[in-house]
Amino acid sequence: MENERMENEKRVVLCIKPIKTDLLFQSGNTESEPFQMNPYDLKALENLATLKKSNQGDFCLTCICMGDKKAESVLRRALAMGADEAVLVSDKMFAGSDTVATAYVLQKAMVKLDNVQMIVCGVKTIDGETGQVPQGLGERLGFTSIANGNEILKITDTDVIYKSRNGNVIQILQSKLPAIVKFNDFRVNLPITSLLAIKKAKKKEILLFDSTNMKINPEKCGLKGSKTKVKEIRNKFVKSEKVKVDGGVHEMAEVLSNLIEHGEHGKGENLGG
Repeated sequence: MENERMENEKRVVLCIKPIKTDLLFQSGNTESEPFQMNPYDLKALENLATLKKSNQGDFCLTCICMGDKKAESVLRRALAMGADEAVLVSDKMFAGSDTVATAYVLQKAMVKLDNVQMIVCGVKTIDGETGQVPQGLGERLGFTSIANGNEILKITDTDVIYKSRNGNVIQILQSKLPAIVKFNDFRVNLPITSLLAIKKAKKKEILLFDSTNMKINPEKCGLKGSKTKVKEIRNKFVKSEKVKVDGGVHEMAEVLSNLIEHGEHGKGENLGG
């Protein structure tokens, strides 16, 4: 690590899932980076960075990504936003890992890091939406599981205080550390980050964890360690054809009514004329 940390300083680890830029933004966007942060992880990072600045928690904030070298751009952004350290978990052996195998690999990464007292994960990722990794990781580590954290308010030496929203009911709750939090709030657009912070982030070290230095069992990761078998993949985003309506307001209203009632089957009816 770039900076030596005191042995007794607690570490808060944010797990960031790199998401392909095309999934978040339209093809015409000007983003040059191949990956972006999962929106739930991005909001959690913003929350944790704000806590550090407001002295509501004395901790080392470590951001960790599991992916290939291209994911380093996401970690650089995390460092620019206020993370203290960045770790890339990367190895060809990890390719094809499902939620079970991913939880195993991340658990080995947490063991390699010192004094991890809290782990934060987005409640789900927008490219998978299983939301199973946090539970699997927490069970492997024996951490208290916080299923629905909407905002982390304070991190003490022994506890985490957070907001939890259930419908219209908002509660302020407190849980013992060590704990793993499923963060249930999101942000899509990147916050404005100063050029100086980005420049400093590019000079910081990103630590690489691979199968060798994490002492990974090859039978428990990648396709070999995955319990899920994918039989078929379907693209749920189907681009609809455009419907042109020749006529006035009444004709347009009739077409919309047909589309709502009959879906695609109703678009050929009553197009006006």
